[in-house]
Order: sequence, then C-alpha cells, then structure tokens
Amino acid sequence: IARLGAEDFRGAMEDFDAILAKHPDEPSTLVNRSLALAGLGDHEQAAKELTKALELGAPQTRIHFLRARFRQECGDSAGAAADRELGRSKRPTDELSWVARGVHRLADDVEGSLADFQQALRIAPNSRAALQNVAHVLSERQGRTDEAIGYLSRILATDPNDAHALASRGVLHARRGRRSVAVRDAEKVLSLSDEPLLIYQAGCVFAQCSKLAAADAERARKLIAQAIAKDTSLAKIAADDPDLAPLQKDAAFRKMLVAATQMLQEIE
Repeated sequence: IARLGAEDFRGAMEDFDAILAKHPDEPSTLVNRSLALAGLGDHEQAAKELTKALELGAPQTRIHFLRARFRQECGDSAGAAADRELGRSKRPTDELSWVARGVHRLADDVEGSLADFQQALRIAPNSRAALQNVAHVLSERQGRTDEAIGYLSRILATDPNDAHALASRGVLHARRGRRSVAVRDAEKVLSLSDEPLLIYQAGCVFAQCSKLAAADAERARKLIAQAIAKDTSLAKIAADDPDLAPLQKDAAFRKMLVAATQMLQEIE
C-alpha cells in the first residue's frame, strides 16, 4: 500500500502478488492489486480483479465506482453506468465507500453528498478524504466558508504539513479578508511543494489579498505565471476563476493567459 501511494505500481504489484500466492481469495488484496494495474494502464485486467473481489464477497460499495472508472477507460460505457448506479443504490458500510458515494452524489444531490461525507466521519473522525470533501461542499456549494475552514484545520491538526489542506484553507481565509493568516498558509505551501496546482492556489491567495494590500497583486501574477509555466492547462481555469478576479482586468495578465491557452491548443 505504501508503494501504491508512492506510485511505484510495479513494486506494489510484487507485494500484492506475494500475498495472493499465499491467500488467493483475499478480496482486499485484489482491490489493491486492481489499483496497481490501473496505475500501469491495464484497466481491463483491473476491472476483472474487482469483479473477482465482488464474487468473493467484498462488501465495499466503492468497488462499483472503481470498476465503473476502469470500464469507462475500456470503452464500456454501459457497464460503467450500471456500476455507478449500483454504487449509488447500495448503502455503504465503510469510510471509503461513504466518501466514494458522496463524491458521485455531489453533481446532483449536494445535501445527500454532504450527509455521506459526514457519515464517513462518524466511522473515522480523522478521515482526510471525508474532511476535505466536507470542506469543499461547505465552501464551494453552500457558502459556509468559516465552517469549511474548521474542517481543513482538523486535517492540519493531524498533519500540519498537508500542503493541499493548507492551500485550500489559505484561499478561504483570503476570501474572508484575513490577510495575515491567509498569507501565512500560502507561504508555508510554497515552502513545502512546487506542485503547479498548489502554486496556483497560493497565487489565488495573493490575488484575493490584493484587495487589502495592492502590492500582493504582483506576487499573485508571478505565482500564477509560474504555475502555468509548469502546467499550461491551468490557464483555462485562471481565465474565469473568481479567486483571480482582481487580476483578470489587467491587460498583461490576460495576454499571458491567451498565450498559454494558444500553446495548449497547439499541443492538443
């Protein structure tokens, strides 16, 4: 599982194969092996592993959502749709399955989605996936920003160096006009990671804070430019991102986005 998390898919396969050599009918190992197979690009065999796990009585309803994803990758849209329906119709019994169903309900049932994430937290109060998703629903779908910050802070109480939670919390603080704490979170994110999306979120923090301190606008522009240089696809998001509204009237900023978008189109 550690190798799987580190995206060492071949190493993970070796470990899971060693387990299955002794316990060939262990459903949870089959599920994990399917994730390693998917990481290696073999979605067809990954789906077969999940089918076997279900046949052996694996109770996790999230397996249907995983198999739906792998079937979709193989072009089996009907099978994927059937799995998604099964996943939504069955009552989860474990933390990750509650989270998986919540994610799939978010598009058309926000309240139901939130209830699923909250149920996951009743089983596992420190579930990072559930805490992050609750924060997302509260902040992006319901406008309950301060409550969302509280859930992100619960993640950070367990892992103060969780860069993704820090970035999300920094953006929310910035939206609320709390410059000092927002900037503190953004600066820590930048010290922890050079991942393009995280640099982009730090840029969003400074863009929002520029409404309070004009000098932050230049820092925001530089960070967004740095993020887009690493991942051109972020230009599409930046063009309409409300967190970057303070920058979007700037001619130089718009010119940069147009150039990045044109480059992306040429690559595609």
